[in-house]
This record gives sequence, C-alpha cells and structure tokens, in this order.
Amino acid sequence: QSLDSVVHTRTGTRPGEVHADMLFNLLMARIDRHLESQLSQLDLLHAPPAPDNHSTIGSSDPASRASPVTWVDDKTFVIVSPTAVELPARVAMYIQVVFDVFLTFALRLN
Repeated sequence: QSLDSVVHTRTGTRPGEVHADMLFNLLMARIDRHLESQLSQLDLLHAPPAPDNHSTIGSSDPASRASPVTWVDDKTFVIVSPTAVELPARVAMYIQVVFDVFLTFALRLN
C-alpha cells in the first residue's frame, strides 16, 4: 500500500507454499474493505429495484448485498443490475473501481 509504482511479478507463489494463501487473504481483506467502500459510494453493491418490483436483489436489506467474495486464492465479483440494458454500464463502472482499488495497492490485474 502507498507505493508509487505497480509491482510486476513474473511468477506466482509455488504450489504448496505454506504461507501463500494466508498472505493472499490478509491482503484481500484490506482490498475488500476499500472495494466495498468505493462500490458502495457508487451504489454498485445493490441493484435498484426492477421496474416490475419483483426483484429480490434490489432490496436495501444488507443480507442482499452483492459483495466481492474471496475463497482461498480466488476472487469473485458479483455485479447486479435491475435490467439487462443497464448491465453494461454497471459492469464498466464496477471494473474501473476494481482496477483503481487494486492499483492503490500496487497490484495490476491481468
């Protein structure tokens, strides 16, 4: 964090490396907090209610949030949208936030 340049790696951790998953998850926990803050500011963690009002994803209930998920050394992102027409714009905004947050940690996604 707070580095002036992107870190370029040539290889990942070796298979079976004892601390690799722990280190990955410690870093991802910090990144997740930043991601959640940025995505929340842009209202990208909840989909607005669908026009037909039948959307369960559009709920403002915190249990319905579509937060990023980390499992061992994998990262997933759930992008929600009230309509298919609005999805491309939401995907573009979401991806930009993800790239920007990772860059603040001197990580560049490939």
